[in-house]
Amino acid sequence: MYIFLLKHSFYVRLFIRKVIWWNLMDIRQLRYYCTIIEEKQITKAAKILHMAQPPLSHQLKLLEEELDVTLVHRE
Repeated sequence: MYIFLLKHSFYVRLFIRKVIWWNLMDIRQLRYYCTIIEEKQITKAAKILHMAQPPLSHQLKLLEEELDVTLVHRE
């Protein structure tokens, strides 16, 4: 758990720094990302956001490509 928090903290700081620097994303994508992190599963996040899982995964992939960083480790 502690390692997850350290990794999570690092990625969140990196994510925020890139967002502020390039100002590339909109509030909707940030809300999607935060919900995915809070729920720790894209499927659960999709249910909370009242959307299907494939579009949410697609939005996350677009965000990762835009920022050129992996935000969520997929198994």
